[in-house]
Amino acid sequence: MPGITHEVPVELLRHNPRLAAALLDGMGVPAPTGGVAVMAAADLSSALPAELRADAVVLLGSGRILAARGFDVPDSVRERIMSCTDPAVLERWVDKAVTAASLEDVLPGDR
Repeated sequence: MPGITHEVPVELLRHNPRLAAALLDGMGVPAPTGGVAVMAAADLSSALPAELRADAVVLLGSGRILAARGFDVPDSVRERIMSCTDPAVLERWVDKAVTAASLEDVLPGDR
């Protein structure tokens, strides 16, 4: 059973996922800064080996999935993504961004 040294960091990330970028930076791992951070629903309890299991997954980004897929991401869309604080909405946008045929498919009404 995990102890306090395991549970405290996980709970801190659940309450403030943006800490993930700072923690990674502190360990010398490059991470996006100033962007969106959201806890993602993921079941990694059956990963093998056990060292690869995770109790929490944090998505870090700022519209980079859309840009990487070749979409022109206007500042208004980037600002909408960056200002969103609802994890369910952010997760839905990320899921849609992976397969979307257009920016409109991900964020209706933004161009």
